[in-house]
Amino acid sequence: MPRPMTLSPDLRFRLRGGLIHFAASAVIGLASCGLVLGLWYPSAYREISGGLGLLGMMIAIDVILGPLITFSICTRQKERRKLIADLLVIGAVQLAALIFGVHTLYQARPVALVFETHRMRVVRQIDLTEAKLDQLPEQIRPDWRGGPRLISTRLPQADETVDAVIQAFSGRDLGMRPEYWQPVTPAERRRWTDAAQPLSSLPQLASQPGRAERLSQEHLGRSAAGVKVLPVIARVSGWSMALDGGSGEVLGFLPID
Repeated sequence: MPRPMTLSPDLRFRLRGGLIHFAASAVIGLASCGLVLGLWYPSAYREISGGLGLLGMMIAIDVILGPLITFSICTRQKERRKLIADLLVIGAVQLAALIFGVHTLYQARPVALVFETHRMRVVRQIDLTEAKLDQLPEQIRPDWRGGPRLISTRLPQADETVDAVIQAFSGRDLGMRPEYWQPVTPAERRRWTDAAQPLSSLPQLASQPGRAERLSQEHLGRSAAGVKVLPVIARVSGWSMALDGGSGEVLGFLPID
């Protein structure tokens, strides 16, 4: 009868150290995911804004790499003071990587979904570094504790037209300039529906009978009848915002350009 396999004392010591580190890292990783996915990148914004890749890398470093290093350096033969010093260095590096990752995700987070004449734009925190956000009305002021604000824009006045054109050519359209932001009203929603196209009449769907209905049912949970779309400018291309053609209510996002 074969003897049961037993772990050496040194291996048990390594495993205990690695598992303790893994448990602590998992708790921190779950809290980070809750903050990032629950507040900063809700729903479809996770794909539209491209934040999942960085979050995945950050969690991999925090939850997998850190405990593996701890497992590799934990030995019973190592002097206690030296072992503690090594663990402190690992913890400091891991914490620095976590802070850097969370800060990067914060800077890249979507803070507003803004209407621009004939399209929607996802505006990121990093796009507004020079804006005086504290002067905005509360209902359209970005808040780190919430997701993207739904915002409309006013048209430039006569004395602002030249500057608006120059800024647009330099890459700063109206949606990226909070001085043009304004709250969403019923009149603004009518502007949206007037600018939007019926989902079923999009040229890229016309040659595929039934695709508009399938897209609407899959992503919006309703019939394509009465659904209109506006293209979305974001970090990840190929998305459109769907809205009710009658009320202008936002219904969600569709993976079509």
